[in-house]
Amino acid sequence: MTTLTASPNEAGTAVVLTLTPTESITTITRTDANGTTAVRLPAGTLPRTDPLTYTDWESSLSGLVTYNVTGASASITLWSEIPVLVAPLRPALSQTIDMLVDYGASRTGLGTIHQVVDRPDPLVALGRLASRAGSLGIWIPSYAAGRSLEDMIDRAGVVFYKQREHAGLDMYFTVSGTDLTRDSSEGSEAWILNVQYQEITRPTSPINETAWTFANVSTSFASFANVTANYDDFELLSINDQTGVI
Repeated sequence: MTTLTASPNEAGTAVVLTLTPTESITTITRTDANGTTAVRLPAGTLPRTDPLTYTDWESSLSGLVTYNVTGASASITLWSEIPVLVAPLRPALSQTIDMLVDYGASRTGLGTIHQVVDRPDPLVALGRLASRAGSLGIWIPSYAAGRSLEDMIDRAGVVFYKQREHAGLDMYFTVSGTDLTRDSSEGSEAWILNVQYQEITRPTSPINETAWTFANVSTSFASFANVTANYDDFELLSINDQTGVI
């Protein structure tokens, strides 16, 4: 019988899954406060009949998290109170943050208002509100820690912010700029990293493995045509950089 277990990592910020299948497993799904979706894995991980141990960094910090595969399920509640900036496509880069000291979110209306000559009331083409955009103010204990977090954001491309205090605040986003400044509090040695963000939908690309070899390529893609469809040139293939493919 297929078995699936879920346990917290050492910091209680991610879920360690242990899968022992007795039949071919084609997907692992996760249901939590952010909805139901397939667990992101390195390309070529599924389908499989071999055992698998994997750390899921995108699991919610709020409420019950449930995983399902064919013939088995497992549930867990993470206990960490610390927010996390997750690098979904390169999870090894993920970092916890001490606290968020500022949060701003605006949503631009996507409708159009037409002012017509000699008509006092406008003609309106209704539209929905855009996804959130704004800034995050992140408290950093030192300049070096601020530069480290800035580098993580730069290399991640897409970032997932997760926390447990406010329902609905978790989000995937890209960054349009950062600003690292001293904390203005008297006597403070801390810094504030201000991150200008644009919320996006959850990316669907597989994880880019840290160790990337030709053996990884051969198990990740069925043919050379699949490889050339995912990378613009050999240099990007060599570092497993599927730039722009999220």
